[in-house]
Amino acid sequence: MPGRTINQSPRQIEDCQAVLVIDDEGAFRAFAATVIEGLGYEALEATSAETGLALAAAAEPAVILLDLQMPGCDGVEVLRALAKAKSRATVVLVSGFGGRVLHTAVQVGRDHGLAMSGYVEKPVELEAFEAVLRTAVRLAKPTGPVEPDAAALDRAIVRGELELHYQPKISLRDAAAPLAVEALVRWRHPKLGLLAPNRFLPLAEAAGLMGKLTTAVLDQALAQVAAWRRDGLEIRVSVNIPPELLDDLELPERVVACAAAHEVDPGSLMIEVVESTAFKDNYVAMDALTRLRLRGVGLAIDDFGTGHSSLLLLYRMPFSELKIDRSFVALIEEDPEARVIVRASIDLAHNLGMEACIEGVETAATLEWVSEHGADSVQGFYFSRPLPADEAAAFFRKRFAEMNNAAPAPDDHDGQALN
Repeated sequence: MPGRTINQSPRQIEDCQAVLVIDDEGAFRAFAATVIEGLGYEALEATSAETGLALAAAAEPAVILLDLQMPGCDGVEVLRALAKAKSRATVVLVSGFGGRVLHTAVQVGRDHGLAMSGYVEKPVELEAFEAVLRTAVRLAKPTGPVEPDAAALDRAIVRGELELHYQPKISLRDAAAPLAVEALVRWRHPKLGLLAPNRFLPLAEAAGLMGKLTTAVLDQALAQVAAWRRDGLEIRVSVNIPPELLDDLELPERVVACAAAHEVDPGSLMIEVVESTAFKDNYVAMDALTRLRLRGVGLAIDDFGTGHSSLLLLYRMPFSELKIDRSFVALIEEDPEARVIVRASIDLAHNLGMEACIEGVETAATLEWVSEHGADSVQGFYFSRPLPADEAAAFFRKRFAEMNNAAPAPDDHDGQALN
């Protein structure tokens, strides 16, 4: 191998493209990694075809340097496997075989639909190797916006790329009420950054991944409740559950087992069901919801007023909270009919023994109106957007401090505390 010093490239790639080296020869991997990192890219190494294919699926490298001749599984077999996995990496072949074999292997890769960027013959010359790498990375750069796909989302769930933001829920009626948040999922995409739910939840629904995604969200949310408790904050968390999960009689046991695994009381969890969705089997859903309530889990009907079966669901299902949809709340200040609907929904909740939560509160005037008309709690940008876990904790600590500083004398009852 050439022994000269590798000079750092003057132009560093902003998004630090990853280059995967699949080669059983340790000396070549070390050399290649030095060159790759010297050019400002991230080097990944695999000693076998099996390890390389696993890394290619997990890390989604921009470029793969593939040795054609490896024990157990040759490079052509790897090309076939990469094509089957729909790899989007640019592939560069490396081998001691002559140019005719390499040229044919490149064509095999192209015939399989892979992005091939030529080959490098061993022993490798430094200047040629650097040039091939630069070309491969340039070709690997996306020419337009990359949209997430279901396969990437499936991998993201397994790899832990989902993260939760938490929107505080503010009690208007009980200063001693437990602190509460709603968990809202985001996807920390390796190339697209932080994605909002509307960018990937339709993918999850179409690909049948909602159950897997929701299980991951539930586990992460309960783990965070446990972490907050260790930090001195008792916070109840709400998690949205898709209707298909309610058609599973084993759901209550799985939810309780997840809570137990994190040493969290099931009463620290509120499950929200979107009102506009229809259950496949109402009897199974009633069974699952009832047993969840028996185990102490709270149940909320979300986006109330936007679906077809609101009263039927309220009559049949054991909900403990009704969340009034923001589409009505946004019109409270200007539309008398919206005020009638919101006020009637609050009264309906109370008459059925439920609490009424108002979503989408964004102004002081809206907050004052819903408070006067009996709302139990509110969410909305007037108080806070959804926050990462550490910022949510800081929000509540700051709120505690402000409330303590503004607290009236013990016998002064002319104000109403906000928790």
